[in-house]
Amino acid sequence: MVAGSVCALACALRMVHIRTTYDIFIDEVTYTRLARNLATGRGVTLGGKPFDLHPPAVIGLFGLVAGLTSRVPQLLQTLLDLRYVTAAFGALCCVGAYLLVRRAAPELAALAAALILAVDPFTIHFDSRVLLEAPTQAATVASIGFLAGLVGAHPGRSRNVIVGASGLTAAVALCSKETFGLALAITILLVIATGWVVRRTVAAAVLAIAVMGWTVQVVATGLTSGFGPWWSAQTGGFARLIGTSQPTGFNSPHTHVSLTSRIFANASTEGSTYLLLVFGAVAALWVLIRTWRGRHQEWPGDDAARVEVLVATWTVGSLAYLGYATLFGTIEEQMYYICLLPCVAVLAVVIGRRWGSVSAALKAVTIIGLGCVLVFDVGVWTGLRTTTDNAYLRLLAWSAHGLPDGSVVAATDETSQFLLHHVTIGQWNTLPEFRDHGVAYVIVSTTLTDQGYGLASPALLSALQHRAPLAFSADDVTMGQLDVFDVRALDGVRS
Repeated sequence: MVAGSVCALACALRMVHIRTTYDIFIDEVTYTRLARNLATGRGVTLGGKPFDLHPPAVIGLFGLVAGLTSRVPQLLQTLLDLRYVTAAFGALCCVGAYLLVRRAAPELAALAAALILAVDPFTIHFDSRVLLEAPTQAATVASIGFLAGLVGAHPGRSRNVIVGASGLTAAVALCSKETFGLALAITILLVIATGWVVRRTVAAAVLAIAVMGWTVQVVATGLTSGFGPWWSAQTGGFARLIGTSQPTGFNSPHTHVSLTSRIFANASTEGSTYLLLVFGAVAALWVLIRTWRGRHQEWPGDDAARVEVLVATWTVGSLAYLGYATLFGTIEEQMYYICLLPCVAVLAVVIGRRWGSVSAALKAVTIIGLGCVLVFDVGVWTGLRTTTDNAYLRLLAWSAHGLPDGSVVAATDETSQFLLHHVTIGQWNTLPEFRDHGVAYVIVSTTLTDQGYGLASPALLSALQHRAPLAFSADDVTMGQLDVFDVRALDGVRS
């Protein structure tokens, strides 16, 4: 009953105005194209080539849903439909957090954790788009939850079933997005190494099942699309992981945006998220240090204490990956999604288990702090859900009458090329190229240009702003400004 209420609330918070609150993101277009290709029998392909950058589990889920809506010819409509799928999985993550915390702490602590995640702006931001994060995190928290169910379980058929469930859900996470799988694998390895949560052989069995599931996926992928493309994609992904290749991300020399700049830029909407990450990390380290110091005594203690150690281990495992990625690897904002749920869970468990023994002053501070977080998050949610962030939808509406059929358009933003169908699209980004290809209109995102993403350079944007008529412009929260310039009479384009 309670879990159902948590799920309903989290779903509602995500699905209100889900089509217009967040503008279309290029990764959403990519996953929607993959889903449509899979649904129409072309396999997990992109541009006619196998797509092996990420494992296919969530893409397969998207493809299944896209198959049910295959009657819809427009990619945009399928994309907006798929947003409801990720929102539902985001709600399941909140339910998973509630059930996990409930195994080690009182009901009120579990409800607080679920409520924070249900309304957290950062979480909703990624739950409300067609991305891999929410379904993968749902599988991850399910695996940790089943692992928690093994605490205190006696040998027998029931325990074997739970081992299988934990291993299979871990395999799903590994087969959905490698970064989540890596954090989960680190967690299970730490559980095996310490022996603080469950018997080492039990944790090893969970890991073995997960690895076998991942191996089956790799073999299936190789047999269907070839091991060569898979190996090429995986080596490229590994290079991004360790930081030897950084085409995108905060550490990339090609972009003009840093982690600190994004933190300051997002503080007004995600400041509470940053606090939860910091305090969750501190709580997790405190639990593990305390456990290490007491390892020669009668430790671990009761089952609740073991689950607390498990949640802390999961938090530290996630932070270990994120810490390396932040310092050396290819890191982007959505990767912090990996640690937020465990950080919130460990905070709830640590506070909930000790609530009866803390002073009245500390209780008051905690209640006030939780109240401030919730008020802040509800305020941000209200602001976002009452704001339209749909530059691309407005572009499409305008293009129906603003772009003559057959017009040659240079799309420097990388997204509009997949949405506009009655024009000729090319990815040209210099005035000579515009002239050589007969370009009539140029689409530019000011935010992507400033950040070093997309194809347009700041010099090109400046030239267009000073010399070309503005045919269309949409101010937008995400895009900054999405502009279409008419370059038909621009010197150097028409000679």
